Amino acid sequence: GLHGPEVGKYAAALGPLRGAVAPRRTAGARAELVLPLGSLGMVLHRKGEYEPARKAYEEALALGRRELGAEHPEVASMLQRVGNLLFDQGRYEESATYSRQALAIREKVLGKDHYQVGASLTSLGNALSELGRQAEALACYQRGVALQAKAFGDSSPGVAITLNNMANVYLKQRRFDLAEQQFHRVYEIRAKALGPEHPATALALHNIGVTLDQSGRQREALPFFEKSLSLSEHALGPDHPTVVEILLAIADAETHGGHPDRALPPLERALRTVEKAGLDSDLGGRTRFALASTLRKANRDPARAKALATRAMADFASLGKDGDSSRREVEVWLAGRAKG
Repeated sequence: GLHGPEVGKYAAALGPLRGAVAPRRTAGARAELVLPLGSLGMVLHRKGEYEPARKAYEEALALGRRELGAEHPEVASMLQRVGNLLFDQGRYEESATYSRQALAIREKVLGKDHYQVGASLTSLGNALSELGRQAEALACYQRGVALQAKAFGDSSPGVAITLNNMANVYLKQRRFDLAEQQFHRVYEIRAKALGPEHPATALALHNIGVTLDQSGRQREALPFFEKSLSLSEHALGPDHPTVVEILLAIADAETHGGHPDRALPPLERALRTVEKAGLDSDLGGRTRFALASTLRKANRDPARAKALATRAMADFASLGKDGDSSRREVEVWLAGRAKG
């Protein structure tokens, strides 16, 4: 999501874009509406206003098909933007459908080696990965990253994004050596292109830590988490959600390494940050439940652990269907503690 200055930047863009759309509607310049409508949709999308964004994209898509032709590159762009929006809404099957349509047009009109084909392949890979179709996703990423590297160089930020997605697939497949290798490459590209203190560079370090933790190398993971934490605090501020996520990862590594006592300080700090900053219910619920379960593992304060888990269950319940699986996990945990 967007935070702080980013919200203001996109909000400031809305007025001029709406101003560009209105007179063209009045004048009936339908073909000329496609680009400003697409830009308006993109700004609304970035702000998290998904339904108005979808409406702008769909209007641009319909106009593009009618005025420019069903296989025009701008039609492919609008299809891809709708697909990306659907992905952000968690509607992965629909996202894949739109990405395939965009891909087919781009391959036919622009050629199979065009960089925009690579962008559609990456978006399709993202949806397939979320659908659990990792082998298909990996094939999309491999072809996509080759096209991006050919067009922009093998150290471009776009290549880093696709390599990062490939690494996440390897992580899901428990191919830890390949995941670690790719995440290191992502770090190298971002450190050079964006700077060693950029939040995206810090995220690459975090992902290396996650890989090492999941492969059972907790002692090796912790320095990467600590460096990522330091960079993120400096770049984003100590109360940013990313900082809380890294604190949770540090606690996970300590717990996985058999040291729940060492996990408690980062978890206590994460909870203080969640409560101070009023962070969302998902992050608050995960933080409270992590602290509850770690207190239990450390044989500390069972009454507080129960209270934290109960509050976490309420956090997840407030999310509706999105929080159902997490809420059930806490319910099972609480039931187990009651029997114990």
